[in-house]
Amino acid sequence: MLMEVKNVSKKYGAFFALTGVDFEIFAGEVHALVGENGAGKSTLVKLMTGLEQPNVGELKWRGENYSVMTPHEAIADGVVAVQQELTIIETMTVSENIWLGHEPLKKSGLIDFKKMKVLSRDILKHLDFHIDVEAVASDLSLADKQLVEIAKAFSYKPKLLILDEATSAIGEKEVGTLLNVVKEFTQSGGAVIFISHRMKELFSFCDRCTILKDGKKIITEEIKKLDNDSIVKYMTGREINHGYFPKKKSAAELEKHDVVMTVNNLSTKSGVKNCSFAIRKGEVLGFGGLQGQGQIDVINALFGMNKITSGEIHMEGKKLKLSNPERAINSGILLVPQDRKKEGLFVEDSVANNLIAASLRKISSAGLIRNKNKTVLISDIVDSLSIKTSNSQQLAKSLSGGNQQKIVFGKWLANEAKILMLIEPTRGIDIATKMEIYRLIDDLKGKGYAIIVSTNELLELVGICDRVLVMYEKQVTLELTCDDITEERIVSASFGEAN
Repeated sequence: MLMEVKNVSKKYGAFFALTGVDFEIFAGEVHALVGENGAGKSTLVKLMTGLEQPNVGELKWRGENYSVMTPHEAIADGVVAVQQELTIIETMTVSENIWLGHEPLKKSGLIDFKKMKVLSRDILKHLDFHIDVEAVASDLSLADKQLVEIAKAFSYKPKLLILDEATSAIGEKEVGTLLNVVKEFTQSGGAVIFISHRMKELFSFCDRCTILKDGKKIITEEIKKLDNDSIVKYMTGREINHGYFPKKKSAAELEKHDVVMTVNNLSTKSGVKNCSFAIRKGEVLGFGGLQGQGQIDVINALFGMNKITSGEIHMEGKKLKLSNPERAINSGILLVPQDRKKEGLFVEDSVANNLIAASLRKISSAGLIRNKNKTVLISDIVDSLSIKTSNSQQLAKSLSGGNQQKIVFGKWLANEAKILMLIEPTRGIDIATKMEIYRLIDDLKGKGYAIIVSTNELLELVGICDRVLVMYEKQVTLELTCDDITEERIVSASFGEAN
């Protein structure tokens, strides 16, 4: 046994984040830690990594009392976490990020940058991560930044590796690579705590599973003795179906709806080549493919954030020039970005100010915000999306990931819009909140929105999209409609194979 958690409770004021939790981690296993947002997973990770101390109970490491007071002490013991929120320094190179805080030194005491690059290449090669060690972090995709975080964790030579939503930003190919890394690591005697809201990954990665609800352990069981339905029931205390809404049944049914936007031979500075498609009212159009094949480039181009080098875009017959986000928004094109904290929220500001950020003109008169209009708008959005907040002045950063994502959606809802674009709309949020997001998408479909989605979750593409365009080498190589949309066909086309 590597680590034992015995009767641990953690209290913040009058609120118990954990109550009497017990479980064990054995060398050679991958142990899933599962629960809705707010179930206590993050608090437990904080205790294991020295960020917090329990009020009651104890942790043991290899049979000895584990009383680390700092993350540095935890790392020294071999307990290393890859947190859900990235810690990448954007202005530093990949190798500098990997070794930040424990850089190799010359005899003079200065940083040995040459050795740092060599060691970084060795780690990335061992992990089969194809990233340039000299690249500046700001130039990396979100997926590659996540892989750098994982490489950084391995630079500490962990014995217990905690992966907290480490797959939420990466695609199927990278998940497969990480699975091989985890298998090799556990076969050599290491252990992994694996936190993910993707059911498929729990069954492919994990040996055992501990499920938390409201800060209490519900069950620890071998993963092979569980299934999707039983895990959801233990997590939520109720049965939940897959949560996907009815899709269009055929191409003929799709064609009954008016075309909102037509894109002809779109090419971009980032390399997208001759991309053409149309999207109709009440349709969900998905973009699939491996990470970095052009899906997000297309969406960014439609939002004025990726220079269009050729091609034409028409909205209801009118030619658009989408040279910046303001023009896109004024044309009725809205975007929910993939990184909600960096691109979608003012995390240090209130829920209220985030929700009104895109609707200032609507609630203002003579250049002044009218408090009555503001209060009504905020109340309507909070109620309609069931945003869980103590009050509208609560800081956005203090909310769960699911509630933060609802705010990113909610700020657009008061706008007159025709197209809503979503990048990873359910990244890092629990199953119950995913269901709420899916219901919201279905509701927006019913109101006539055309919705464009890019997601790494294959089941999500299959489950919510009426059509899917699969991209390979920055080109659309396959269009799938309705019942033709399957995981197998998307994966095959993602690797450039004919369907």
